[in-house]
Amino acid sequence: MSKGFAPILIILFIALIFAGVFLIYKNYTAVTQPVYQATQTPNPTVSESTSSADMANWKIYRDEALGISFEYPDSLVAIAYTSDDNDEPKVSDTVVNLAPPNYHGTLIALDYFSNPKNFSLSQWDIDSNKKPGMSINLYSSTDKPVKMANNITAYYRENDSCGPTYCQIYVWSYKDKIYRLSSFNSNVSNQDANFQKIFSTFKFTQ
Repeated sequence: MSKGFAPILIILFIALIFAGVFLIYKNYTAVTQPVYQATQTPNPTVSESTSSADMANWKIYRDEALGISFEYPDSLVAIAYTSDDNDEPKVSDTVVNLAPPNYHGTLIALDYFSNPKNFSLSQWDIDSNKKPGMSINLYSSTDKPVKMANNITAYYRENDSCGPTYCQIYVWSYKDKIYRLSSFNSNVSNQDANFQKIFSTFKFTQ
């Protein structure tokens, strides 16, 4: 064998040794290292709203003459009014008051104002306040518009002056009337949440 080939053979022999060691190490780690399998995480789902469960035992109030209906908690008593119950002269007609049994006063009330000229809320305020002794503010530019069923826009006011106390109100017009749903300040539990749910169930049936 020529002396010139000796270094080459030595280098090849060393390379083969390193290659063998590398293959042995690779196979060893592949066997001994734990294998982690990717698991698919299911998309998050929104559970059924508790509000629907809370409202399962609610009652339905209907007024066939006005063509309205809404739901209200079974813990409240609905006291309905007729046109004969509303004294003259009157600004608005009370439809129904909602309150717990033996509660002195009104907790949540629905009333309406006649609007034979189909004024907008702001126009109705201007026209009505021309009359002596009238000071009504059914609409304010800061009221929040809210879409109802029948594509009706109601206006929400969080803090309105209602006689000796404060209240939340929703006001909307429909046909020849302007409706107002009011929730008077009290210490009754869940009142605010119930007020919003009552409003969300309001429908015109005709």
